[in-house]
Formats: sequence, C-alpha cells, structure tokens
Amino acid sequence: MSICDKDCFHCPYPDCINDQMDHEDYIEASKRDKALRSTPKSKKLAAQQKAYREANREKVAAQQKAYREANREKLAAQQKKIKELRKELGLSLRTAASILHVSAATVSNWERGLIPCSISKVIRNLRGAQT
Repeated sequence: MSICDKDCFHCPYPDCINDQMDHEDYIEASKRDKALRSTPKSKKLAAQQKAYREANREKVAAQQKAYREANREKLAAQQKKIKELRKELGLSLRTAASILHVSAATVSNWERGLIPCSISKVIRNLRGAQT
C-alpha cells in the first residue's frame, strides 16, 4: 500500500484519486480563499470598522459589559452546554478547537462566556465530527 505525498503533478500512480483534505489542507485553502475575497472595497470597510473600534473603545467595552450583565443566565447556560457536550464526547480543548477550526483559547473563552458564539453551530459541528 502506497502513501500519498499529495504532489499530484508528479504522482507515480496514474489511477490515484486522493481527494481528501486534512486539517492543514483546509487551513491553506481557507487562507487562499480569504486572499481572493479581499477586495479594495472590503479592505476599506475593514479599515473603517477598525477606526471606529479604536475611536470608541470605551463605549464598545461598556456595551459588551452591559450585555454580559443583562444576559448573565443565558451566557452561563451557553458556556455550561458547550463544556458539557465537549466532555460528553470525550474531547479535549485542543481537539474540539481543531474540529471547529479555531484556537483552544477561543473554545475556552466560549466556555467561560467571555466571547459570544453561535451555540447551534458549535454543537452541530462537534456532534457532526463524532459521527
């Protein structure tokens, strides 16, 4: 049995049909796609958003804090649900992060309720990876 080196242009096997992407391939393709979608208009919009955030840093932080305080129970339930599902599936932070294509710190921040996430997408992706 041969091991594919993923160099399709110099493949010694004419009937090779390796079409599976591993995590590194996925990340590389995502970077290429992002570079292709980068247009002058999107760059201008990103610059405007960054300027707004920098100019209104305190205001944005205050709004985020007010939201977290107003929705404390909802966020607590969300973080508990993510962590329980991850533990139920027997996944470490790093494994869950690689499945979701984010960093382990991001998953940890979701579980602690420090940053919001789409709970339905997280659950669907974690359960989908286990099937």
